[in-house]
Amino acid sequence: MRHDKKTLTKTQDSPLKPGRAVRQFPPLPEREALVRDWYDGMDCSAILAALHPQTQRVGDLVDQVLAGFQSPDDQMMAAIQGQWNDVASNESLVQKLHPVHLANGVLTIEVSDATLLYVFREPRLQKRLLASVNQIAGGKVKRLRLVMKGQRGR
Repeated sequence: MRHDKKTLTKTQDSPLKPGRAVRQFPPLPEREALVRDWYDGMDCSAILAALHPQTQRVGDLVDQVLAGFQSPDDQMMAAIQGQWNDVASNESLVQKLHPVHLANGVLTIEVSDATLLYVFREPRLQKRLLASVNQIAGGKVKRLRLVMKGQRGR
């Protein structure tokens, strides 16, 4: 088998002509035949498998890319939400609270009703809750912001 290499040519306007490649690979069946010829009867299944990469779902690839864009606050928020039951087991009423946002050391927690909002604004109870949260957050949460459910922006 003979395979020709295409070379790039320069023009006045562009250093490379569009549509030309530095090296043109033979079609997949020919590459497999070349590998088998090269290994002359030896087991080359691992190399042939590399010619057929595993198909990945687009959604999985997008998730991988987006994971790289998470801020440290987003990662910490995910850790707090993932371990919120540990905080809830330390406080009798914390199960009625839901952490919803973390930015600049301020954790926003939604409270399900006005009575609980009033109760959890008591400084001693907030300090205990903050201490429980910081066991997970490693001291990165400086303040709690308690809001009624559905009123985060106010």
